Amino acid sequence: MSARADGAAPTVTGAACQQGQGVTVVVDATPVQNRVVIGCAPGAPATVADAFTTAGVTLDNPSFATTVDGVTATYPDAYWSLLTSTADGTPAGAAASSWTSAQVGLNAGPTSIGQAYLLQYLSGPSYDAAPAVTLSDVLGQTGTTVVPPAAVTPSTSGSAQAAAGWIGRQLAAGGGVLSYNGATDWGKTEDALFALAAAGVGGDQIAATAAKIAASGTAYLGTDDQVGANVAAIAKTALALEVAGVDPSHVAAGTGTRDLLAQLRSVLNADGTFGSGDTAYTQAYVLLALARTDGGVPASALGWLEAQQCVAAGAARGSYGFGTLCSSPDADTTALVIQALVAAGAAPSDPAVADAVSWLKAQQGSDGGVMSSFGGVNANTTGVSAQAFRLVGTSMGQAGGYVGALQIGCAAVQAHPALTSADIGAIAYSPSDLADAEQYGIDGTNLDQFQRASAQALFAFGVPSYAQMTAQGATAGLPAAAVCAPAPSTPPSTPSAPAAVSGVSADTGGSVGTTSSAGLVAAALLLGFAAAIACRRASLRHQDAMR
Repeated sequence: MSARADGAAPTVTGAACQQGQGVTVVVDATPVQNRVVIGCAPGAPATVADAFTTAGVTLDNPSFATTVDGVTATYPDAYWSLLTSTADGTPAGAAASSWTSAQVGLNAGPTSIGQAYLLQYLSGPSYDAAPAVTLSDVLGQTGTTVVPPAAVTPSTSGSAQAAAGWIGRQLAAGGGVLSYNGATDWGKTEDALFALAAAGVGGDQIAATAAKIAASGTAYLGTDDQVGANVAAIAKTALALEVAGVDPSHVAAGTGTRDLLAQLRSVLNADGTFGSGDTAYTQAYVLLALARTDGGVPASALGWLEAQQCVAAGAARGSYGFGTLCSSPDADTTALVIQALVAAGAAPSDPAVADAVSWLKAQQGSDGGVMSSFGGVNANTTGVSAQAFRLVGTSMGQAGGYVGALQIGCAAVQAHPALTSADIGAIAYSPSDLADAEQYGIDGTNLDQFQRASAQALFAFGVPSYAQMTAQGATAGLPAAAVCAPAPSTPPSTPSAPAAVSGVSADTGGSVGTTSSAGLVAAALLLGFAAAIACRRASLRHQDAMR
């Protein structure tokens, strides 16, 4: 670091952008004030001047500045010199290892993420003086290396193991992914990966699924010029890869790679939001992903998320949700935000966390289920809420019991012929959906809902939160599928003569009628099928904002 002519070392304040966060700016007024100020302009400002002003530097002229932060350079005795971090001195140049004289003015652009610009005060005989800080001094300490979370022992609950086994076999059957309406559903696939990692099983399947996610291209993430509109998908994918132990900064993209972490930081807005249309739910996934990096969570992003909490007196106080503050409290959002805030460094005693936990706890009934804004109490909301409770040391209540009552086990298979041993471990979204499966089985109508519910409801069994889960240490294989003993049967006391055609009731096992007319049989079957479809409840899938 250079010093003033009198030998005093300059005072350096501020900090550079973390890698992928924005454009770093430096004001070197060493000859006059013996100080250097470093700042960060989030994203990629349109011009070099915009980068300085966005970072808080005051310029008297955006084309040719003579006064910078109150220090005036009067030409020809003194002037402000612009230097860049690009080899050719232009905004479009390749990165250099040292400061280079700019070949353009302050009004040039556009800038790019990761670049740095320095305004240096030069005067008298020191026109060729080197800047007081080197480029490596400014940028050398930044990075986005993924930092693994501290290990948390997953639950050994048979219920968690059974659910993870079922969802893992669903992934395997789909070639490593889950689908919806015939197309790969990447959001649901990532939920399944989280479930396996949280349960500490299926390491081989996690690796196979992570490889599929990393090679998914633009189908879910969008293109490089669509980052701002796809923050939710990028953040959730980055987190899934981090959990799986895959570097999200080297994801396949055409003939090259894309850095998902850098892309998230590149669309950080001045107000702390990311991209366009940001919500507290989306922001929570971004913070969970960035909290696992050595660059950490930008202070402005943490501040914005905390500011989304309802603080007004009333039933919604402490909650996070959608839309205007306090107007749409949501348990799923609140549970995820609690985990994100703690991951970003907020203490459980912080009002942004403590008040949210209090509100969320008030949504839990005596049976353990948690009320959702998506249509009553359900397994998904209960699962993610239990994660938040466990993370901050609050009792989960009967959350595990509520979800356990919705999980298919041997007793259900023995009592309901529509279910099979392959269904054991699956978790229904709600009691009515469990009843639906007991009558009709798990089929094309409700499979998506069972997959989605099982992946998140599993969290109610005492497994690590999103902030803690990791695939490191997971057993390679999946828990073995359960084998149920056959249901006991009582032979009839008096043999009955065979009927030409008979219907068997799933509830009683008794005869429901006979007919000798093939036409009537066909009509009855068609009417019965139509009645079953008409009566079958149209399942309400848990709405996943990440899909």
